[in-house]
Amino acid sequence: MNLIDQQDVNATSYKKAAAIVFNNTGAIPEVQVYEDTVIPLGDKVITQRTGQYTLPYHPDISIPLINPLTGELTGESLPVDNLMAIMYSVYAFSRTYQPPVIEQPEQP
Repeated sequence: MNLIDQQDVNATSYKKAAAIVFNNTGAIPEVQVYEDTVIPLGDKVITQRTGQYTLPYHPDISIPLINPLTGELTGESLPVDNLMAIMYSVYAFSRTYQPPVIEQPEQP
């Protein structure tokens, strides 16, 4: 994956989305993104919450799509209406989804 704002110091730090939340509690739905900075130090990892961003619903918003491997724009975009449809669909699907039962291997 492309590491956003990667910096070399004594370690390599980068930013990652910790959580993306569809918030439908207000008059206008919004997407909230929580961002962490990750700093690997030897065999330890320090993770700090360093950002919170809000994308309120507006029908004119179109989100440019980025290749997660290269960080480059793909030239395509996702209308916010489609994003909201995806988020709502995930919600509706998860209410009835039953994960398959994973059978444990037999013990010798």
